[in-house]
Amino acid sequence: MKPLRLIGIDPGSSDRCGVGVYMNGKLEHVDSMELWELFEFLNGEELHSALNGFELVVVVENPNLDSHVFRSKKTTVNMSIGDFRKELAKASDVGKNKGIANAIITFLQAKGIIFLSVAPSERQRAENPKMRLDFYRMPTKSTHHQFCIRTGWPALPKTNEHGRDAAMLVFGLTRPALNLMMQKANQKKV
Repeated sequence: MKPLRLIGIDPGSSDRCGVGVYMNGKLEHVDSMELWELFEFLNGEELHSALNGFELVVVVENPNLDSHVFRSKKTTVNMSIGDFRKELAKASDVGKNKGIANAIITFLQAKGIIFLSVAPSERQRAENPKMRLDFYRMPTKSTHHQFCIRTGWPALPKTNEHGRDAAMLVFGLTRPALNLMMQKANQKKV
């Protein structure tokens, strides 16, 4: 069985996507890229030559797997105009994010790259900046300091939130855990 090379992708509401590459028990790359740069990276010779002897699996945070944008009809009806506008702006960002995720998934399918979609609701937000990330499942919104302690990533250069979120999709993921996640995802499709 070939060792895994995992790429985590966190689509953004702008054209930038977080990307994290995990292989041999360590993170190799944490960054954010324009959508076109991401497609070049996934299609590039450099990635495919580095795969020599490795199995590539991409894990994508897919907001299309979560159904709601507004909290509930009751709260939307009772909110002020200003709050409602904020909710609409948030919904617009979510819509952009969903479109970018669709484009990434379509690209991966067209290229025959094995991938797993993860709903944002399956991840845990790192609410407490003093709490260790070990206690969270695929944490999001971690600080740079938390991220460095958990992953062993160097303090410099500083990482951005999208890159950290993407990296935490794949950091520490083992083949058995990945197989279980893929099996669960396939059961949901049926």
